[in-house]
Amino acid sequence: ALAAAERQARERAEQRERARAQNALRRAQGEGFTFDAELTEGEAEGGGFGIAFAEDAARPIVASADPALKGHAEGVRKGDGLISVNGIDVTEMVMTDVISKIMSAEFPKVLVFQVFARGEEVRVQSHFELFITSPALLAGQPAARRPERWGGNITAFDPCAPVSLGFADPRTGCRKLTLPTDEDGNIAPIITAVRGECTFVDKARTIQEAGGQMIVVVNQDDTVMDMPAGRMTTDDISAPIVMIGKTDGENIEKVLSMGYHVTAALAPQHLCDQVVSSPLQQQNKPPRMKEDSGGGLILMSPGFSKTFDFADALFGPPAKDNIVYQFVYADPNDGCDPEKFQVRVRGAVAVVERGGCSFSQKTVVAQALGAAAVALLNNEDQTGVFRVMAPPEDEDIIRIPTVMISKRAGEHIREAAKKKEQIIGRFVHTEFEGQYG
Repeated sequence: ALAAAERQARERAEQRERARAQNALRRAQGEGFTFDAELTEGEAEGGGFGIAFAEDAARPIVASADPALKGHAEGVRKGDGLISVNGIDVTEMVMTDVISKIMSAEFPKVLVFQVFARGEEVRVQSHFELFITSPALLAGQPAARRPERWGGNITAFDPCAPVSLGFADPRTGCRKLTLPTDEDGNIAPIITAVRGECTFVDKARTIQEAGGQMIVVVNQDDTVMDMPAGRMTTDDISAPIVMIGKTDGENIEKVLSMGYHVTAALAPQHLCDQVVSSPLQQQNKPPRMKEDSGGGLILMSPGFSKTFDFADALFGPPAKDNIVYQFVYADPNDGCDPEKFQVRVRGAVAVVERGGCSFSQKTVVAQALGAAAVALLNNEDQTGVFRVMAPPEDEDIIRIPTVMISKRAGEHIREAAKKKEQIIGRFVHTEFEGQYG
């Protein structure tokens, strides 16, 4: 009986060795397949599988396999996907649960892995990143998330090269679709659409069939989430797709609505970390005092695109960096009397001149009219921008940001207002002041 058991063990070992050799050949030929790796209690004492998993992956993906330990000997390699542990499916578990399942599994521990066919390797990357490169008003990297179980791969020759981004028409991207074109008249490679009206899969399919190459879905709030396909077939979806938050989507839409050209890159995580910088590159200027707060205000209208200084007031909340605002020049320009306002400032930054009443009174009036913030125009060259104060009775009731902007900024805003041009802008807090004017 002992001899028979030894013979069976030897035959089984030889069979596994032949399977490993065959799998190595299939891997070299670029085939996709599954295989199992086994660890006995005695082998565990020698160091175990020696496998590390990618921490940020949406499913268990091998990040490394120690050549001296059992996992590597069984054929496990970087990029393989773990499917099950002792028959338990772990593909949808979070990584901490996967590790716990492996540690608590009884011996022999049997892990089943998937080898991805050549050309599918990028699919195992859990995240895509969206980089907006122009205009400067939008430049940055919005939080983005791809679906965990469907959607295409990044196949562009140079995914870090910025391409045109546009909004679908209608904006839900669900039916009777017209896609925007770039400056050369070609369909914009990256198409943006808002969530709703149809399923994520139908939205992706409709945009892809209309000619979109990459898809950005704007959520209904500022979170980003998985976009489950449910029971729908997704094999025909070859376009990469990601979700971004509501505010980021609204910022893009505001800029596009004014006729500006937006460029962006959609790429696998960490591939293009240098493709875009922060909206404002800090220059070699004296550091701010600790009590200072402000930075650069990027303003755009059909007539100009420039950056100016701003300083947060010493009352109310600071200006928000992540929002593209509409700027409305007050009429009358002192903004002191709510009954005399001739322009609508609800949801916008009300731009008012110094004088006529206190700084805080201007903010109280604009707040009552629904303004999102107040920009005080400084009309004195020698003082630049500075942080203004408010009496205690006004401080207690002010809930919107107030900033001071420079005389030079005011000149551009007044000129745009005379031409009845829309003005949009974004605040960017920096560690230095006095660099933009």
